[in-house]
Amino acid sequence: MNNVVVYIVTDSNRKFLEIGTSTNLSQTIFELQNHNKTLFSAFGNLNRVVFSEEFSNPFLAEKKVSELRNYTRMQIERLIRKTNPNWLNLCVTAMPLRTKKVAAYASNT
Repeated sequence: MNNVVVYIVTDSNRKFLEIGTSTNLSQTIFELQNHNKTLFSAFGNLNRVVFSEEFSNPFLAEKKVSELRNYTRMQIERLIRKTNPNWLNLCVTAMPLRTKKVAAYASNT
């Protein structure tokens, strides 16, 4: 049985918070980053996982999500700061690597 992760993601300005569950957190974050901007124009670029908690039982994970969705903004921020005081990204591997384009020229020497 796969473990279920309860996560909270935010944008770089910490304006938007999204709470959800996933069995593959890296894939979920990748999908959030590459979502269609026209569908989610109200949300910023959700690119930072600031809270995650793993559950072996999907029922308990959904119960935790419903509990978190009833929290106020201040309670959610307090929960995040308890485990991640600087709001650092906890899922670094989910971020796609940005590579620079390199031009190679052949010389006739």
